[in-house]
Amino acid sequence: MSTNKLSNLLVILILLLPALLTSTPAPARAVPSPPNTIAHTGISTSPHGSTNGRRITGHVVAPYLTIRPLYKYSGLWGGCTSVYTITNMSSTDAATRHDFYNEDDSPVHYGFNDYIAAEASGVYALADIGSALPVSYTGYAIVASDCPITYTLDVCPGQEGGATELNPGGFITHTFDQEGIYPVTDPTTKKSAQVWVGMGTTSLSPSSSPVVTVTVTENGFTPQVVQVAVGDAVKFINEDNEMHGAIVLKRLPPIFLPLVVRNW
Repeated sequence: MSTNKLSNLLVILILLLPALLTSTPAPARAVPSPPNTIAHTGISTSPHGSTNGRRITGHVVAPYLTIRPLYKYSGLWGGCTSVYTITNMSSTDAATRHDFYNEDDSPVHYGFNDYIAAEASGVYALADIGSALPVSYTGYAIVASDCPITYTLDVCPGQEGGATELNPGGFITHTFDQEGIYPVTDPTTKKSAQVWVGMGTTSLSPSSSPVVTVTVTENGFTPQVVQVAVGDAVKFINEDNEMHGAIVLKRLPPIFLPLVVRNW
């Protein structure tokens, strides 16, 4: 290389050096912030499916999703801790922001960020969130993302039937076809009842399965303990002016009967 060419190359490098030193990397992608409750009212168009089912699916692909109802509470024989799954519909990683609100739309002042890989899902159990949510919590989450997302919601894992929401005067009938003890919980009052199935009980009418009626109000279930035969049904009726529920939880084997009798 000639002396002139080398000198010209050095001059070019000197001229480019300041630009190279002052260049900045591309800014990191910001996690989106959810709108406030009022603004979000006009944004959320996703149907939440039937709350009478055990699993609710959000069908709308949107940057913002409202996930409800969410429950986190426990009791002696009945409790409910919701689990929701966010699925990234995009071919790129999704940044998500999760913020929680109480049933009356007031913020819980807790949220978190998470990244979900392309075409993958993130599972979020309220039991794993820790002490940030109240011990007895009913509310919903707003999940914001910079990519299209959908969700599924397991309102009450272990639920075998019943309904999370019963309008005043509404009812749900559940047939118990296995022997054991079935806790029943109302997510509104957080109160519970038990249905004892079998364990020596014979049907009141062998020709047709009888239906036992249990009322649900702000005071709880009446009666609180019901004993029926295998194949019998229990009808839970909301006799209050407010919304209530009657969630039938996973069956406990008959071995637990002595503990129930002793009110453990």
